[in-house]
Amino acid sequence: MTQTYHAVNVLVEPIQCKAKQHVQQIVDSNSEEAATANLQQHYGLARFITPWAAEATQTLLALQDANFTNTVHAKLQTAKHPEEERLPQVHLYLDPGCVYSIKLRPSVPGLMGQILRYYAPILPAFLTAAIILTVSQQLLRLSKYPETEYPSIFFAVLSTVSPISVVLPSKMMAYVAAQPMLTSYVPRTDYLYLQDNGLDFGILPIMLMFLSIAVTFLLGGVIYGAVIGVGYTVHKALVAYTARRTPTEAIAEFAISSVLTKFPVILSVLCLAVSVSSCGALAIVIILVAYFIRLFLMYEDYLETKIKNLTGIDNSEQATLAGIHYHTGIILMVLSSALFSVPTLITWIQRFNLSAGPGGSVLLPADPTLVHAVLLALTIPAIWMVEDPASLPVNNSRLSRILQGFGILTLAYGQISLYRVPYMLTGAISAIAVHNLMAKYHQLTA
Repeated sequence: MTQTYHAVNVLVEPIQCKAKQHVQQIVDSNSEEAATANLQQHYGLARFITPWAAEATQTLLALQDANFTNTVHAKLQTAKHPEEERLPQVHLYLDPGCVYSIKLRPSVPGLMGQILRYYAPILPAFLTAAIILTVSQQLLRLSKYPETEYPSIFFAVLSTVSPISVVLPSKMMAYVAAQPMLTSYVPRTDYLYLQDNGLDFGILPIMLMFLSIAVTFLLGGVIYGAVIGVGYTVHKALVAYTARRTPTEAIAEFAISSVLTKFPVILSVLCLAVSVSSCGALAIVIILVAYFIRLFLMYEDYLETKIKNLTGIDNSEQATLAGIHYHTGIILMVLSSALFSVPTLITWIQRFNLSAGPGGSVLLPADPTLVHAVLLALTIPAIWMVEDPASLPVNNSRLSRILQGFGILTLAYGQISLYRVPYMLTGAISAIAVHNLMAKYHQLTA
């Protein structure tokens, strides 16, 4: 929008920014001197005022050839309360001897900056919900098309993962939870906190969910690339470390492979001991590294079987990536849980360094990651016993709905209260483990 003003008064009538109702909106007001009475420099002042916060941003106006930007960024630094009726304003103090051209235009970089500033802290909840929803959609497709191979992360994200699956139900849950008859029994959802502080707007959850789905797609590629490119190096490094305490390297490699493939209970006991004696976050990191090596060993087995199939040496077992696709989704959830436990791990490391002397204790007074580490350690055998998800076709659709429910709860109660998100992750992983045990029991008793 462009308008010309004749500055006959010292103060031009304030411009009310009626469109600026949310903190993510930003407008650039550009004032240029269109004509001057003489060749002397003329100055003015542009101010953006936020009345409810007593804040003002201002810039000096002058001729363009004097290296002045002549632009004031109409950007809210404090969110507008829903009950606030006053609007932000742009005040222009102009020289009566000039004619000014005033332009108002949206600022896309400023818009992205405002979104990043205000909504980046709630992005982990949306990313967690996207990961859980991806695993849910993989299982749902397996239940609908059991004759096809288990879908990869990429296929699930591009074909079936949609914000509507979790955003709309979480919004409906927030509406129901806000009813007066339920407020005494149901906790307030985080949507209400965002609304009370003027930080919620219609397409915000959908926009953040689309962004999280894209990040999930990239994380899936990182996991596949890391398994293929770095898995061998990590595996050999662990073998070399273990070989120092065993007679030969072959025995060390056999021991590691046996623990990670045939006897995961040993790893569970080790992680439980680490959780109780040191820190739960450390046990979660150990589980993540072990899971990563486990994925590499599965990929190694796939390559060996594929070569045998291609050369005709052994066609009794067909090579398939279904197991890798299945565990890639779960390792993304374990990775998310490990990232949420990083602050606790840093605190424990600092305490470990300070308590290195005699009589010092490395245990934290309160370990928020202990319960998650214990449950993850207990679920390892039940999850790792599945190498082909098609071998357990029982109640996959029901498990998919349960995981979708965890994704909905994550958005409803974890956007601001991030401490709740690890509980959703642990609950989703535990649900997968319980499903595997029940499906295995059903097979044995059928």
